[in-house]
Formats: sequence, C-alpha cells, structure tokens
Amino acid sequence: MSREREFTVAIYANEYKQICAWVLKHKTLETGGDLFGLWSGERTAVVQLVLGPGKNCRRAAHSFYQDVEYLEKVGTALTEKEGVCHIGEWHSHHTIGLKRPSGGDEGTVWRNMPNYGLNRFLLFIANIESRSNSEVSVGCFLFETERGVNLPVLQGSFHLLPNESPFRSKWLSINEKGAELGDLEKGSGPSVLEKGAECMNGEEDEIRYLQEIDTSMRNTMRPAMSYKRRREDAPVALNMNEGEGRSQNGGRKKRCPCPFCAVS
Repeated sequence: MSREREFTVAIYANEYKQICAWVLKHKTLETGGDLFGLWSGERTAVVQLVLGPGKNCRRAAHSFYQDVEYLEKVGTALTEKEGVCHIGEWHSHHTIGLKRPSGGDEGTVWRNMPNYGLNRFLLFIANIESRSNSEVSVGCFLFETERGVNLPVLQGSFHLLPNESPFRSKWLSINEKGAELGDLEKGSGPSVLEKGAECMNGEEDEIRYLQEIDTSMRNTMRPAMSYKRRREDAPVALNMNEGEGRSQNGGRKKRCPCPFCAVS
C-alpha cells in the first residue's frame, strides 16, 4: 500500500531556492506562500511557480496568514492566462524542529478540502537546520482523500529540475495591464509578481549563491540549501525578524476565500 502511494514533486531548482531564501529572512517567525502548477499523473505534482508572502501578510512564531489580495491577484492571472492551478501552499517552521505538518496544519487542510471539491492538496514545510543558521530544507506532504476517506498524510520526494521556471521570468516582465516592462520603459509600474509582494529575492544577491549541499541523490525527500559561496560584494538574505519589512493588518483580518492561506 505504501509503495502504491509514493509520490513525487517536480520543481524547478530555482523555485525551491526561492522558498529557502524567503525562509532565511524570518529566522524566528513563520513565513509562507503558495504553489502553482499541475498534477502530472495521479501522484506526481509539477510546481511551476512559487509565490512568496504578500506585504499585508500576518505572521508570528507559530502562525502565518497570507495576504489575501496578493494571492487573489497573482492566482487569478496565473489561472486565467497560464492554465496552472493553486495546488498547494508552503510555510516555515523555522527553527522549532517540527519537520512535518502540525496538528493544526492537518486540521485546517482536511476541514477545507471538501468545501472546495478537492481530493488532493500539497503542503510544503520548510525548516532552518539547527546545525547551521543558513541551511534550509523543505519537506513535501500530500493530503489525499479516497471515496470520502482521508488517507494518511504522505511525505514525498523532490525532483529538482535544472532549468529556471519560464513563468517567473515572464510574470516579472508583465505588469497588471498585461504590458511588457522594457528596461527603458518608465511609468509602467511594477510587475504582476512584484506589486503587493512583501519582498522579492534578487537573483544576483540571494538565489545565485544558494547551493544544494548534497547532490548525490537527485530525487530526495529534503534537499538542503545553504549560502556556501559567500563574497563581501554578494549580500545574502536579510533577517527581517525585528519588524523591518513585516506587514501587520490592523483590526480584524480579512477572511481569505482560499481555504489554506491560514495554515500555520
């Protein structure tokens, strides 16, 4: 039975690194985002774009709530223009040592899947390894129902694709009106991915210097990434734990129509 339920997540290596870089910005608080892609076969998921936190997200040491408007804006564009789906979410458990979904995580997902007609959903849990303050690994977990019965939550393996996601480069060059952003074009506004984002990971100063620690196994359950090549002129991910760059909504938080953005 366990062999029949094995599953794999194929994801561009740079998209996996995007998660790691966002996690390292908040080393004592949870952060998170969303996974867009498609299911290729019954238990093979292809993640084509990872969305990070929006600027109005809410976070604490043991919870993360995505920015509703940011998720809706980007999600609508990707679904309508690219045909990809919101197949999962990710969040960090930073240094608390819990490398799988918490009881609260599982309860939230199971409660909401039937309301949205879903029989499978992905959840990534990212952790900062205790032996290193700059090493991050991510686990992928499948929530699946069969004939109305919740199956045991299953941990899968990653297959890191060598190329960069074409979706990221495309949507970093298109604004909300659908116009392409030229290098010399002025007044066209930020791209779809940038507008409303809490922060973006720079290819030159963050993603470029994140390296996989052990490449001996290309299909692995938790690929570990770290800033192994450090140079004085190449800054790495900033620690935003002291409140810089954190966005908190005053008053009551807006209820997200997505059932999973409040997974903590």
